[in-house]
Amino acid sequence: MCDFIVISTNSPEDLSKIQHDTVCFSKDIGFESPLSLLKYDNQYRLFEKNSPCGCFFRVLDPNVGMIEPQEWLTEDEDSLDNTKFVYDTIKCLLADSYQVDCISIWTTQQPDDNVHSYGKINLNKISRNEFAFLFQSYFEYCLE
Repeated sequence: MCDFIVISTNSPEDLSKIQHDTVCFSKDIGFESPLSLLKYDNQYRLFEKNSPCGCFFRVLDPNVGMIEPQEWLTEDEDSLDNTKFVYDTIKCLLADSYQVDCISIWTTQQPDDNVHSYGKINLNKISRNEFAFLFQSYFEYCLE
């Protein structure tokens, strides 16, 4: 199983054109119809350039939540850096008054099955080091 992470936004900027060493924002979601939990038309699947999978980001168990890296989590530096880059991208979109939401599921799940909605996550209260995606979760991001 792999992580499947998709963000949506109302920003007209084409995030698939963002240049980064390892992170890709792809318009090719892999599902024929948009994910119904996502609110915005511009949807992007997140993955690492060398793999079509979202496993190269911080994806934690919802029971753990968003926490700073811990030694017992054995997270690699690339996953941490990739996640910080996405955090920065989302925060810039929000600062420019655009909306962003996200869904994180397993690749074997149906897009809308067993997904827990966490409501709004204030990125002014979550640091770059704490930021993570959580398994089977939906988030809306904000700065308030």
